[in-house]
Amino acid sequence: MKTEEMTLKVITPMFMLGADNKTPELRPSEFKGMMRFWWRAIKASNDISNLRKEEAEIFGGSGENEGKSKFKITLKPIQIAYGEYRVLPHSEVKRFSLNSIRENSIFKILLTTYNNNYFETAKNVLLISILLGGFGKRSRRGFGSCQIIIPQALN
Repeated sequence: MKTEEMTLKVITPMFMLGADNKTPELRPSEFKGMMRFWWRAIKASNDISNLRKEEAEIFGGSGENEGKSKFKITLKPIQIAYGEYRVLPHSEVKRFSLNSIRENSIFKILLTTYNNNYFETAKNVLLISILLGGFGKRSRRGFGSCQIIIPQALN
């Protein structure tokens, strides 16, 4: 079993909500989902059956004999600020706010692999997800972006 720890800083408000769909909350499932998305995008294979098999091997699946994920994501808040954020400040018609994890919040992400054969894959996909993606609602609009603030995590 191997573990990688990174400290992240929220760059743009992160709209990641808990079970009540109102309370901001750091959720490992959001990070795993984004990792799965970027793994698929980078892998880009024409052999769909082989791609699904390999994906289930790394990320787990619900099919027969697929089992659970080969890694675990744990999030540890360090300095988290919550608050409402007006998503469209320029609009006079659409005036709504969303609860968010505010910019400059800091948290740690721990990646633990149960199978050392998948450590480098999981670590690299996590790095790509952080660098290229955002987490939570409205991530395609630039929200939920993070910055790695401990450079040793890139070793």
